[in-house]
This record gives sequence, structure tokens and C-alpha cells, in this order.
Amino acid sequence: MEAYTANRDALLEKLGLQMRRQPTDYLLPALALFGTGFLVGASLGLLFAPTSGHEFREDVARRFNRDDQDHGRSRVPDRPPTSSARTSSDQRT
Repeated sequence: MEAYTANRDALLEKLGLQMRRQPTDYLLPALALFGTGFLVGASLGLLFAPTSGHEFREDVARRFNRDDQDHGRSRVPDRPPTSSARTSSDQRT
């Protein structure tokens, strides 16, 4: 079988042709490159982030609320009071 493959490849090369590529011949390397780029980009983003994730989320929420309040609406409702903010009548029960 190996001799047949070598003869077929030699004949196709002489004719200036090549075997038809399968979708997996170019799809798998493309997905590998995409995944590698994604991991490298995410790693660099975390490495050079100026703030922690918690601080970043708070900053985004603050900016989002400020922009909505400029238009007369708020998307994120106020948080309910915590247990330390209860009144004295609530603490007796």
C-alpha cells in the first residue's frame, strides 16, 4: 500500500496537483491557534490588570448606574439593609 501512495503522490506532483485537504486538516490547527491566543490574552490581561476583579466589577457597576441616572433611570436596585442596619424594634423580635 505504501508503494501505491508514493506512486500516487509522485504522479500528482508531476501533474502539479495535490490531494484534496479534509476540513480537519485546517480546522484543528486553527482551533489550536485560537485557543492558544485566548489563553495568552487572558493571562496577560490578568497579569497587567490595574485593579482586582472585585474592584473592577464595582467600578463598572458604579459607572453603569451613573450613566443610567443621567437618563433618569437606574438598572441596579439598591441593596436591602443588612442585619446591622436594623432598627431597635426589629431587634426585639
